[in-house]
Amino acid sequence: MKSKTQAIEALIGQLESGDEVDRCYAAQALGQLQDPAALEPLYRHLQDEDLDVCIDAAAALGQIGSDDAVQGLIDALHYHSEIDVKQAAIEGLSKCGGELAKQTLQQVLDRPDDIQISETEGWDDWWDLQLKAVKALGDNAVADAAEALAQMLDSDDGQDIESEILKALVQIGPAGIEQLIQRLDSAAPRRQRRIGTALQYGNTEAAHELLFTLFNSDDADVREAATQALAANGNIAATLGSQQLAALSVLLRDPAAHVQTAALKGLQRLRSLSAVTISEEQLLTLLESGDSRVRSAALHILSQNQELPDQQSALLSHLQQGLSSDDEEELQLCCELLGRIDPAVAMNQLLEMITDIATPMPVRRQAIRAIGHSSTADPAILEVLWQSSSDSNAAIRHVALQSLQALNNRSLQSATIMPDVTDTNEDSDSVDSSPTPFSLLLSSLNGSEVVWPSASEEDDQGSDTDTDDDQLISLVSIDEQGHEIKPGLPPKAVKPGIEQILASVSDAYPEPQSASDEPADMGSTLESITRSNIEATVGVSQELSSDSERILGLVDELPNEFDDFAEVVHTNARSGERMLKGKRRKPDEVAVDRRILAARVLGDCVQAEVVQPLLGCLMDEDANLRREAAESLGRLVSQQPKLPGLSNIMGPVATQLRAGNE
Repeated sequence: MKSKTQAIEALIGQLESGDEVDRCYAAQALGQLQDPAALEPLYRHLQDEDLDVCIDAAAALGQIGSDDAVQGLIDALHYHSEIDVKQAAIEGLSKCGGELAKQTLQQVLDRPDDIQISETEGWDDWWDLQLKAVKALGDNAVADAAEALAQMLDSDDGQDIESEILKALVQIGPAGIEQLIQRLDSAAPRRQRRIGTALQYGNTEAAHELLFTLFNSDDADVREAATQALAANGNIAATLGSQQLAALSVLLRDPAAHVQTAALKGLQRLRSLSAVTISEEQLLTLLESGDSRVRSAALHILSQNQELPDQQSALLSHLQQGLSSDDEEELQLCCELLGRIDPAVAMNQLLEMITDIATPMPVRRQAIRAIGHSSTADPAILEVLWQSSSDSNAAIRHVALQSLQALNNRSLQSATIMPDVTDTNEDSDSVDSSPTPFSLLLSSLNGSEVVWPSASEEDDQGSDTDTDDDQLISLVSIDEQGHEIKPGLPPKAVKPGIEQILASVSDAYPEPQSASDEPADMGSTLESITRSNIEATVGVSQELSSDSERILGLVDELPNEFDDFAEVVHTNARSGERMLKGKRRKPDEVAVDRRILAARVLGDCVQAEVVQPLLGCLMDEDANLRREAAESLGRLVSQQPKLPGLSNIMGPVATQLRAGNE
């Protein structure tokens, strides 16, 4: 007790002498402690020079909630000059409760003569107070305010806050619902719709009865609003009987498509209730709707189910038709479900959607994910996934690599299940060079390109000799001395000439130029160096970065006595620009990102051959690639600790602890 008293005294001290922030925190803490000793200091600081302190003091008095606190808030509501403090006082009175507080809140509904109300830039501040009072009366279910709220609903002043008044009447309970029933028949469809929306906040039997009355409205928008209200409030549904909930199933046959959609979504939200069920026949029937909203809602329910309908042939037919829809949500759901059942039945459509740049990005992603569930790694699928892995959108690149990984794992699982039917008489030297999911993933990881065989090459089944000759020709290359470079071995390093050495230390390491870009007569090396030095000094035809231009512009504005200094700055700036010229060239960001993403997805690979390439990435100059490779190795150890090759990773990983970045 003594420590609490000391804490309150310390907080009151901060409230009296602290800075603005300290006084705010002190007021908030005193409100949470709810000690009567804080009433008088908080009351005084309702007139604090800092507006935030006044607001926090009003909120604290509302938390204390005693009669003295209520009186202090009433005084602030009546006499404080700032509208923000008056609103805080109303919120405080709402928390206090009690008859005096409720009576004060009701008085605010009609413009009171004893409250000082100003205008802020032509806006009547009383309107804000009135709205706060309406919400407070609803939150406290003040039954005595039902008639006053209903009268406000009928007045011009209540039109702008009609939805808030309706909500308050529903929250009040039977007295408020009775006022709504009296006005329901004469209400315009818009008000009936808003009444239906407001009924989601009612948990009384009277509110439930009115809700089901609106289900039979002649206006489809009213039926939709009532349906959405029932689905939004789980407490209502939990207290209703199966017969009442069955009304939602009836609305599945409503002539208005948006009412059917609302009923479907409502049933989906309430599916945890045993009384709410949707049969397979109903869902398949709704998939034949001419409205995409209904079809999408039905597909969404199917996608949420762990088990798909037994009538999968009928569902597949609907999904194929759905791929021709113009609705993005329906397209995504069709792709998702096709991936779960059988993407092969619509593979051509899926591939066309992926390669069509006009297809929305979320749909392309889902289509790529779907073909990743294919049972076979068809070359056409692999080529589309490979092209998608270099898409300009990072999300597309990522999902394409994930699908390649899924295909790879599935092919390995199939290989372990199917018996080995390899023809032993086949030439053991013949190797299938067709790309595989794993080879494409490694190509992405290494940043290498993949050459796809043309259609004519695939169709040409010529003799082995012809094929071997073609392969041999493509693999033979000649060095500068005319010696053959054997396949698989790196070419001999050619020693640089003196001109190359001199060029490498001048002109800020220029990018190598092709022969077609070089002038016919380069002149001597000495002339090139001299020309570079002259250009570096006078800045001939040199583009500057925005930062350099800004700095040089400031230097040029200096008085004449700083000309020597300005000349030095100009010379150094242009020299620096030349030195950084090569470094500003950005690498191929797509290729770099693809390597990183490949390292990420390979952490889910199920074959031992993945370990060594990931270990090689630990020595890469790209820190992000090293990090992803390390994390993937960690996943492999965690998920597949017996995978061959993992026993060799300790040394390289430990090296990263000493040499790697954070």
